[in-house]
Amino acid sequence: LWRQFLVDVTAKVPNRRSSFESSYCVLSKVQRSRVNEDIYRNLNLREYFNDCLYRTATKADWESSFDKCWPQKGKYLPLNAQNYTQMKYYRSWGTLIGRSEATLVEEMRQSLYKRFLKLKWFPNAQNDRLWPTK
Repeated sequence: LWRQFLVDVTAKVPNRRSSFESSYCVLSKVQRSRVNEDIYRNLNLREYFNDCLYRTATKADWESSFDKCWPQKGKYLPLNAQNYTQMKYYRSWGTLIGRSEATLVEEMRQSLYKRFLKLKWFPNAQNDRLWPTK
């Protein structure tokens, strides 16, 4: 599930405003399908993007992004949320937590959060979209 999470997040890097223009991500479709934690541990963002805006995140920012990507049992994103429900890992996570006890879900989330904190960068996930572009 963790690896699928990384692949899905990378696959959702937005395109430019015009559908005729290329993605902000310079990785090929094949490269995107093979991503692992190394990409999200490398702060040389130029290796992955031809244009990006970044900022140093606070602990609260990291927690917020994690909570949106790995919601607690009973927590749901708004119906207008883009990207999330299209991602395979997110649907699998929803199924898994739907049939698991809340205490087990929290144990799984704690384990995932430890891995998440080993990443050096991550998109500033919002309620309505994974990759904000404004």
